[in-house]
Amino acid sequence: MDGDVRRELEELKDMGVTAIKIFTTYKSAGYYIEKEPVKKIFEVCKDLGLMVTIHAEDDDIIEENSKKVEDKPYPPELLPVIRSSEAEYKAIKDYGEIAGSLDMPIYIVHLSSSRGLDTVRELKADGVNVVVETTPHYLTLTNDFLKKEGAQKFLMTPPLREAADNKALWGGVVSGDISIIATDHCTFTLEQKFQSNDCRTIFPGVPGTEEMLQIVYTDGVRKGLFDIKRLVSLLSSEPAKAFGLYPSKGSLEPGTDADIVIFDPNAESVLRNDNRHTAAGYTPYDGMEVKGRAETVILRGKIILQDGEFTGQRGAGKFLAAGSPGAYKQ
Repeated sequence: MDGDVRRELEELKDMGVTAIKIFTTYKSAGYYIEKEPVKKIFEVCKDLGLMVTIHAEDDDIIEENSKKVEDKPYPPELLPVIRSSEAEYKAIKDYGEIAGSLDMPIYIVHLSSSRGLDTVRELKADGVNVVVETTPHYLTLTNDFLKKEGAQKFLMTPPLREAADNKALWGGVVSGDISIIATDHCTFTLEQKFQSNDCRTIFPGVPGTEEMLQIVYTDGVRKGLFDIKRLVSLLSSEPAKAFGLYPSKGSLEPGTDADIVIFDPNAESVLRNDNRHTAAGYTPYDGMEVKGRAETVILRGKIILQDGEFTGQRGAGKFLAAGSPGAYKQ
């Protein structure tokens, strides 16, 4: 790693960007960072107080799995074989051990598997500060969807796993090993998704921002896994703390942004493609029955959603300069 990278990271911090993301795969796309310079990058990030977030899938395992099936077609259902849960386990383990050797925190994005959760717990037992998020699709959907017509709508990386992985991840949320639920929201349209039937080239990612609150409330709170206060922590206060935005975001303390959701816990609805607002034009949760609904959303004291319809103004968003990530304050 040369001095230019350090200067760029310093410039990012001065701008208010205090987290970076690295990929442990996607070598052909140019995202992958070789393992040798990673420790140096980690050292600089620790020195600057930057959170390193990691897309954790071991590229060597993925390449080896790909070779085993290279003479076959690559339908969507093959993606969990190529991008196996062992690839997630190995990447989290390797990069977590680097972070542990430097006594610095890391953040694992979109945890997908019980094996990934296994290594998170192993690292935590060894004293490594690992902040972990998962997503609604890894909590509720399975790779059975990748075996059906229209499988492209359910393809993302890491891929969907088994029902046992759903259950294990909910367990990780309950235990606190997973402290954040996010979306990994992608708005690829159906036209884009259906350009390919090859699991290696289908645009990876699904929409989910609009559905997240209802799904986590329905399958988490209403099923008795945790209470509404923990839901607020998972979706709001913990993400804000992790990325240095608390208490301006994620709290209702005096003097902070007046961001409020007025939520009807008894509303019932069915998520459908035709009642979504995403630019993707579909939802992977089509047909799912959910409870609860955000009746009103207030951003910085102004109503931006009323009775299910957006009432805000385009361009009203603001760049938020982030402070020190929460894990560095522990």
